Amino acid sequence: MRLSAHDLWFGYDDRPILDGVEFSASTGEAVAIVGPSGVGKTTLLSLLGGMQRPRTGRVEVDGDSAVGRQVSWVLQTVNVLANRSVLDNVALGPLVDGRSRREALAIAKRRLREVGLDALADAPARKVSGGELQRVVIARALASNRPFLLADEPTGQLDRVTTDQIVECLLLARAERGLIVVTHDPAVAARCDRRYELVDGLLREPEVAS
Repeated sequence: MRLSAHDLWFGYDDRPILDGVEFSASTGEAVAIVGPSGVGKTTLLSLLGGMQRPRTGRVEVDGDSAVGRQVSWVLQTVNVLANRSVLDNVALGPLVDGRSRREALAIAKRRLREVGLDALADAPARKVSGGELQRVVIARALASNRPFLLADEPTGQLDRVTTDQIVECLLLARAERGLIVVTHDPAVAARCDRRYELVDGLLREPEVAS
């Protein structure tokens, strides 16, 4: 599947933040969007994921403009149900997608194993560390049956060791869906297959990350 954006314009009072952006990403690859703070990376990601609408242009997945139901999210600000177990938090992904609770729990357990948190399945989310919570959110996104995972500065507040763990978890998505990650960290971008740079409201031609 392919997520694509064509001629995206977004701004305030005719001041462009994004000015004719073209973008594409396919399942089976990881794509980074880089650039300094304040240039519009998060705005672009919100448009790609259907959280906002462009003033002009379009975003679609294989011709379908209802992109919101095709993406799952990992945000810099971790959003979990603090008093529910880690397992219950991860199961929310497939439950939202319409799976039965039994199916959702089975999927959640598998995804927790993949991100190395199966031992914490029964722990209340409020009792795990920040880096572990970010892995919980990634497991929840992986547990959903959506073809694209969008991540907004998922390592912005983490140390280097924890960042490396989070990137490894995110790259699990590449085996079965597309990963689009916004980051200011060149080490994170270097782990992706392609890298776009947002400059003056436009994306520079994609570069092969190295």
